[in-house]
Amino acid sequence: MILASLLLHHTHSTPQLPAPFRAAIFMNGYMPWSASAEVGKDVTPFVLAQQEIPCTFIEVERLLRESEEQRALHNEGEDAVTNEQDRSLLPPMLQTLHPRIPSSTPASGMQSDTQTCSDTTTYRSHRFFPELDQLRISIPTAHILGTQDSIFESGLRMTEMCEGKVMKVFKHGGGHEIPTMVGRNGGRELQGIREVIEKTVQRAEFG
Repeated sequence: MILASLLLHHTHSTPQLPAPFRAAIFMNGYMPWSASAEVGKDVTPFVLAQQEIPCTFIEVERLLRESEEQRALHNEGEDAVTNEQDRSLLPPMLQTLHPRIPSSTPASGMQSDTQTCSDTTTYRSHRFFPELDQLRISIPTAHILGTQDSIFESGLRMTEMCEGKVMKVFKHGGGHEIPTMVGRNGGRELQGIREVIEKTVQRAEFG
């Protein structure tokens, strides 16, 4: 995820320069982050609520829309919930969208606790989605995906952020791991992984 984020940031910020790497190998991972508000989807409420971010843009939009609708219902025309106990009853993501009520008048020189939960006014977090962003990783890439991995779908979607013409994908029957020789079909799967990586390196070296 970090490597993909770096490569996409490079493509966005300095497209005239060659990529910092000639090839990349990805094992199942999450969708990359965007370092710029100009690209990617703002997913700050998910991050502040420590809630898993869906790997599809349409699902992110749906959850954010539902959270905003719930917020409007809870507010009932007011600017904030009644108290901190009421806040704790809200869904985690909705809590991050609600203004916080100051518990008492701050002492002289102290900052008032009137910011939103976890200071959403200053902290923002954006994530890339292939159906939203046109940026792609253009260097040769190899993707090793475990079909039993809990983030398999996210790893599969990550391939959509890469140029298909210079991409190789290998799926094995394990989880978030590299198959071993002692595992079921381990030898065959390791051979497949090696071939995918070798072809990716060859493409990077010789085109």
